[in-house]
Amino acid sequence: MRFRVLSRRIRGPRFGKARRLLSCAVFLGLGLTTLAMAAKRFVMPHPTDAKTFPAHDEHPMEKVSIAIDPYDTEQKSSIFNARYLERGLLPMLFIVSNSGSQPVVLDGINVQLVLRDRSKISPANEDDMYRRLSRNPGNDSGVSRLPLPTPPRGPKAGVSREVKDEMDAAHFQAHAVEPGGTQSGFFFFDLSETQKSLAGAHLYVTGVRDGGGNELMFFDIPLDKYLAAKP
Repeated sequence: MRFRVLSRRIRGPRFGKARRLLSCAVFLGLGLTTLAMAAKRFVMPHPTDAKTFPAHDEHPMEKVSIAIDPYDTEQKSSIFNARYLERGLLPMLFIVSNSGSQPVVLDGINVQLVLRDRSKISPANEDDMYRRLSRNPGNDSGVSRLPLPTPPRGPKAGVSREVKDEMDAAHFQAHAVEPGGTQSGFFFFDLSETQKSLAGAHLYVTGVRDGGGNELMFFDIPLDKYLAAKP
C-alpha cells in the first residue's frame, strides 16, 4: 500500500505536467490555424466586358467602354482582409474594355467622383489609405495593435503586411488595354467626411487616349444606374 501511494505521488505531478504541455500544444495549434484562416489571400475579381455592368459609359465610335462596380456592402467587400467600409473607404472596381483593333492608353487618366451636391472626390492615394486604416487601431484584420507609447513612424504605421500587399494587388494599375481586352482594378474613395449617398453621383474619367495619342471624349458614369440595378 505504501509503495502504491508513493508511486502516485511521484508519477502524479509528472503526468499532470505532461497533460498541461499537451493542452498548450493543442491550443497553440488551433490558434495558428485560426490566424492562417483569418489572413485569407486577396483574389482580384475577373469581370466580364465593361458593357455588362449596369453603371457604364460606352463610346461606340472609339469602341471603348468603362464601368464601375461599387463594393458598398459587407458581402461584396468580404473579398478584402481590411475592413475598408468601416474606415470610410469605398472600394470601386474600375473596368475598361477595348473592343477595337488598336490599344487604348491609360497612363494619363484622371478619375473623379462628383456627388449630387457637386462636391468632388478624387481616389485616395496610398498614404491617404494608410492614414485612414491606421487611425483608431482596433481588433480587426486590417490594423495591428501597437503599444500606446510607440510614436507613429509615418503613414504606414499600424497597417499589417497582409493589408499592404492587398492594397498593392487591388489598386488599378493598368497602363493600357490591348485590342479585344479588358483591364480592371480598384479605386478607393474616402467618403468618411461626407457620409452622403451615392444617389445622383457621377464618376468622370478623362485622359483616355487611343493608340495614336489622341484623347477620347470624357466618360460619364452615373451611379444611379448601379443603384437602380441593386436587389
